[in-house]
Amino acid sequence: MEPNPTSKPMGAHRVGADVAAIISWLGVWLISLVVTAGVVMWALLTPDERAIYVFPVVVQGIPFIALVGLACSTFFLWVKRRVRLFLVCAVPVGIATALWPFLLGAND
Repeated sequence: MEPNPTSKPMGAHRVGADVAAIISWLGVWLISLVVTAGVVMWALLTPDERAIYVFPVVVQGIPFIALVGLACSTFFLWVKRRVRLFLVCAVPVGIATALWPFLLGAND
């Protein structure tokens, strides 16, 4: 029996599922970041402090914390094949991205 030349390779489905999971992770992370930052800006900051708060979150938090969190979360996606756990990991990474200036005492 000859292989079907129009069929996809076995790994193509897994790659597509992994890409979809990573895009979903970014969506969950972004929602978590926006909600946490909104609560922080509404409840904890004065209007003058908001610009100071946004700069480190955008310039340092997103490139470093989010990328490290995504890289660490991929363990659950690629090694354990636990997509739900991979997606749940986006929530604490988004919260950490929004709150890290407070954790370091940057707004004292």
